[in-house]
Amino acid sequence: MRAHWGLKPEEFLSLKLIGALGLPFLLYMLNLNKPVYLIAAVLLGFFLGDLIMHQKIKARQEAVLKALPETVDLLSLCVGAGLDFLAAVRWVVEKVKPNAMIEELKNVLDEINVGKPRAQALRDMAKRLRVNELTSFTRVLIQADKMGTPVEEAFGIISEDNRRRRRSQGERQAYKAPLKMLIPLIFCILPVILILCGFKDVKRTV
Repeated sequence: MRAHWGLKPEEFLSLKLIGALGLPFLLYMLNLNKPVYLIAAVLLGFFLGDLIMHQKIKARQEAVLKALPETVDLLSLCVGAGLDFLAAVRWVVEKVKPNAMIEELKNVLDEINVGKPRAQALRDMAKRLRVNELTSFTRVLIQADKMGTPVEEAFGIISEDNRRRRRSQGERQAYKAPLKMLIPLIFCILPVILILCGFKDVKRTV
């Protein structure tokens, strides 16, 4: 999975080494030169880049997942209008405002244009991104290609599956809402209410 950080592997490793050396040196200059601090600084400086990259990968996966349903619907409309799969992908890539999913489809289109089989390009995209919904999307398209099923029918199946999944996610978020509201209620609102009630009791006593 690429984090789209714009760094080569050797550049990323160099940054990790700089962090592992620079952070303990900074602590040493601040007179925080206890061995335990320096060792912790070396570890933190070395693995900080990995933590940042992990967050970037997670953000990329979430961006792809968010853009996937709309992109599938657009592809389905294009195929329903008479375009084949590659022409539909090309139209979406050229005409739609770029997002994470569009960028990944552009990579797939570029790989197909240089000779990679369509099924392999889709399979590599799913392997690269590791998003379950996208894996299902590519699996259905590859299966349709193997079985000779019309692509429009495959897109209909994918769109219906996406709508069902979004509905299920919305229901789960709705079930979690009361629990999320309970935390600020207990720690923020309830103390204020207790303080106001205490003031009222004090005024009555006075």
